[in-house]
Amino acid sequence: MLGMATPPAWDRLCGMRRFACPLASLVLSFVGGCGAASQQSGAKGPAAEQACFGGKPEVFSTEPIAFSPVAGFHKGLIVVDGHLIWQLVESVAHIDFVKGRGTLANESYLKAADAGEAFVWTFVEHNQPVNKLVAIDLDTGKSRIVIDGRQNRPFPFHSYLVPEGEFLYFIHGHFDGPCEPGKDDGFFRMRRDGAGRPERLGAEPSCATNRFLMAGGYVYWHQFPRHGMPGAIYRRRNVPDAPLEPLATAKSHPLPMALAGGRLYYLDGKRLASVPIDGSAPAVEHFPAEGTYDGATLLSDRGCLYWDAGSTLMRAKLAADGPAAPEVIADQSTYSRDGAIATDGQHLYWMDYDRKRIMRAGRSAKTSP
Repeated sequence: MLGMATPPAWDRLCGMRRFACPLASLVLSFVGGCGAASQQSGAKGPAAEQACFGGKPEVFSTEPIAFSPVAGFHKGLIVVDGHLIWQLVESVAHIDFVKGRGTLANESYLKAADAGEAFVWTFVEHNQPVNKLVAIDLDTGKSRIVIDGRQNRPFPFHSYLVPEGEFLYFIHGHFDGPCEPGKDDGFFRMRRDGAGRPERLGAEPSCATNRFLMAGGYVYWHQFPRHGMPGAIYRRRNVPDAPLEPLATAKSHPLPMALAGGRLYYLDGKRLASVPIDGSAPAVEHFPAEGTYDGATLLSDRGCLYWDAGSTLMRAKLAADGPAAPEVIADQSTYSRDGAIATDGQHLYWMDYDRKRIMRAGRSAKTSP
């Protein structure tokens, strides 16, 4: 099992009735077989390349092991380069679109993934404090240790992890309350090959559960309110001790955020707002976003925004004068409340828990909920 002294590779999914079991054989079910994974839905031709996702929803997978009544396990759906990866209770599930089969890493927690590797936090021994950050090659299944907890090198289980070039970025610090930074807490980066020690870039962001975005040599995050000051969105350069640059105040925490067209968009309470990423102008409120919640996901792709609004999935086309009116792209017939969403640039994927299936939609100028 992943997490023993020698870090193993992905193995095939364990039996459908056992979520914490030795890894055994099982192939995930794809409607229409492997070929279904490569079909394009929605509009066709050049216009489709510029359209938002919103074509007729189609079933991608109906494998029962992909679902569990355990609340919160589904946070962390990621789609990269022909791979679908998500958190399954105390395991990380993975579908290879080309091979048409699923794999599972037990006793591990999904932290991040890019086109080459998935990064998972795994226990050396179940529920023991000594643990490891392991990188797993998505194509070969080979794994390597990035950080071994026995080496007394910081990487908190609760932190988000963002790959950016040759580095992995994370927050070391508290994970609840006002998250006051200690002298050794703050924002860190480490080499993704595991060489050397993590480098501390500064005291902020300091709350390990803070979501943060990376782009253009900057990190963007929403700071939990403290010392009587309101919660605020900040950015700073990814160099040691760079100054904090406030961008806007915001009430919600954690704050769903996305970067697009030189602006940072965010769902604050029941509204969609944005601010220039350089702070050159005040934040602007665009429209009400009913049904959204602090744990929602906000995505941007090719000039369109997508978010989960309780029992529906929404989209909005971006333009120079701001986002267009929001449209429903999946309703209660194909989407279950709070289901995770992700995109690989070809489709929008989401979890439909009530009907135990993974759905997706292609691009279309018109919505087909």
